[in-house]
Amino acid sequence: MKRTIQSKSILNPVLVMIVFLSACSAKAQPTNSPTQLAGDTPAATNQAPTVVVNPNVQQVIMSGVINKTYSPLLVYALSIDQGIVGIYLTEEDSSAITIYFPLDEQPGTYPIENRIGNSVVSVGAVYNYFGDKAAEYFSTKGNLILTAVGLKFSGTFQFTAADVTDPTQTIEVTGSFTDAQLNH
Repeated sequence: MKRTIQSKSILNPVLVMIVFLSACSAKAQPTNSPTQLAGDTPAATNQAPTVVVNPNVQQVIMSGVINKTYSPLLVYALSIDQGIVGIYLTEEDSSAITIYFPLDEQPGTYPIENRIGNSVVSVGAVYNYFGDKAAEYFSTKGNLILTAVGLKFSGTFQFTAADVTDPTQTIEVTGSFTDAQLNH
């Protein structure tokens, strides 16, 4: 039985800001490998997630009412609900894409579902924008291709998303993530 996520805000801005500030202090020390913010032991739910600072290959391209290309400052995976994992690709201003899906998914291609007007979806995406006019964009259609699952997730995605307050305002998003380490 597939797990689904109920309609609620996926991104907790306070958590993102804490992770962002922690990563900024970690960024001051040169490193070519992921930074473990919580020590060498697996992170618990109340510890900061392991993040990749300035990943080399990952890139997000947006077009529509928001046009930009960026390399995520932070990339990490969190268990966000029982049986659901969220992959977070965070920008410097704390804006972030969250791709979420059931934790037990295997490598393969999965449709990203329409979350506008639907309270429950299995695979979805959200873009929380904190720029000049904050907005939240929910996925309407797309595809997620998972290439690695388990303790680290890799894959690519393409989706269309609409502003939750004005669904005529849409964005097209493509991107990838590599070795996003799961934190519970």
